[in-house]
Amino acid sequence: MPLVAKFFRRLVVCGCAASLSLAVLLVSDQAFDAGFVKVAHAQDAPKKERETRKTPALRNNIYEKLAEAQVFAEAKQYTEAEAVLDDMLDATSKKSKLNRYELANVYNTYAYLRYAVEDYNGALNYYQKVIDQRPDIPLALEINTLYTVAQLYFLQENWQKGIDTLNKWMSVTETPSTNAYVLLANGYFQLKDYDKSLANIQIAIVERKLRVSCQKSSGITSHALFTLIEIISARRSIFSKS
Repeated sequence: MPLVAKFFRRLVVCGCAASLSLAVLLVSDQAFDAGFVKVAHAQDAPKKERETRKTPALRNNIYEKLAEAQVFAEAKQYTEAEAVLDDMLDATSKKSKLNRYELANVYNTYAYLRYAVEDYNGALNYYQKVIDQRPDIPLALEINTLYTVAQLYFLQENWQKGIDTLNKWMSVTETPSTNAYVLLANGYFQLKDYDKSLANIQIAIVERKLRVSCQKSSGITSHALFTLIEIISARRSIFSKS
């Protein structure tokens, strides 16, 4: 595997692993932090105007069942964790019907369990179900889920869907991270759109410099980014002559 492909692959795998740490979702509105995707904020740039949503409550008994599923998941007892979730969705049970926010929590946990056993299609299916619960989920959850979906598409080497989803995420997130621009560069690189790949690496360099100045540097070094520029430029030159 070429050096640049190995770098991009490692970035996607490490990014997914970091993003998909399991956490029971807590009741909140715009301050919501899913724990599944951590979005880095680089600078005090003008914030995009965001819609305000009022989400249903997460009831105590539902929270307790989600916590029970989490305990199983953390012990890698995925079958037992899914059984708890299955029971929550069982239409024949005597439990009260789940509201859409509670459903989003259940689907989010299902998605993590599917990812844990490398069922990426299953994870994508459940993450889409999370998004389908809008507008009754916090906007932050929707945005974070979009980023996770983009990462999973890249992990599956479904480059165009990864690009489309990541661009959609960038249109709604306040401050895209350096890693996000590198992921986007990866997608364009794989599709041999070297101009767009280079453009996004250059944006990543600018973003990283801003993060360094704000003492919020990401794990990607400037040396690595400049090396990518050299490799992509060389590939573009070869491709243009072919």
